[in-house]
Amino acid sequence: MKRLLTALCLGVWLVSLAGAEESAPKERPAGHTGQYGPGLLLPQAVLADLQLTDAQQAQYKELQAKFDKERAGLTAGHPDQMLELRKQLKAAEEAKDEAKITALRQQMGELMKPMRELREKYMKEVRAMLTPEQMTKLDAALKKFREHGGGHRQHGAAVTR
Repeated sequence: MKRLLTALCLGVWLVSLAGAEESAPKERPAGHTGQYGPGLLLPQAVLADLQLTDAQQAQYKELQAKFDKERAGLTAGHPDQMLELRKQLKAAEEAKDEAKITALRQQMGELMKPMRELREKYMKEVRAMLTPEQMTKLDAALKKFREHGGGHRQHGAAVTR
């Protein structure tokens, strides 16, 4: 009986381990969070919809690498500042202090301004490599993404034309 119970427990453990491995999140490139995090120029789903040619994919990867390098220089020290501002914002929202909320959002916007400008610069380069059909798909996908609250407009960098 003891052997049967031990074998059964071992079997259940192995099955659960295999299932957990299959459902584990896939590894992302360093600095990339979520489907559309601060490190990605475009959401993965949008990239797939654009059906980039091999040459375009190579161009995009090169632009993404350059963007990552420049972004790393801009964000040095920002995470701590942004985290502190978010904590203050949460406290101000709980206290319903509208003046403080407005001031903190302005500070956050100023902190993110260089990142927005950098993203805009690279998005212009991405658009330059697309066909008119792909640009139409991109515009529609980004509009849909914004309408569904993607990118947290008031706290994050906006995707622009």
